[in-house]
Amino acid sequence: DDNEITQNAMSVAEEIVNKAEQVSMEIRRDANEYAEGVLSHMEIVLRRGLEAVTQGKEDIKEALRNNDI
Repeated sequence: DDNEITQNAMSVAEEIVNKAEQVSMEIRRDANEYAEGVLSHMEIVLRRGLEAVTQGKEDIKEALRNNDI
């Protein structure tokens, strides 16, 4: 009888551990998807910023060439 209780407890414990591992994997996947989205957005914003800096430099160079400054 004690053996049956022990086996049932072990079975329940294994199910709990398996479920916890599954939930952990889902959380990790969701976190990675979120992080990828944030990084992709940052990449776009930074690229636009770099384009603005590059254009600003070109505008200044052009003004210097034309003695507009």
